Amino acid sequence: MFIYPGLRKAGMEESGMATDPVCYAEVDEEQAKHTASYRGQTYYFCTASCRKKFEENPGKYTKLGPAFKFDPGMTC
Repeated sequence: MFIYPGLRKAGMEESGMATDPVCYAEVDEEQAKHTASYRGQTYYFCTASCRKKFEENPGKYTKLGPAFKFDPGMTC
């Protein structure tokens, strides 16, 4: 099942986990060192690099922007 980047998967609310919208890594919301807000939504990131990519073009990584195309060669 496809999940839009930045949205939680079913059951993640209870576990406190979110999906990094850039690389799709699962991130513990309570332990996350890297966050950003976009259009009233908080996004969680595994690294500062992923947060920087998001901040440079948040619409690319959210359902609120253009369709996201997964790049398997992308690294955090």
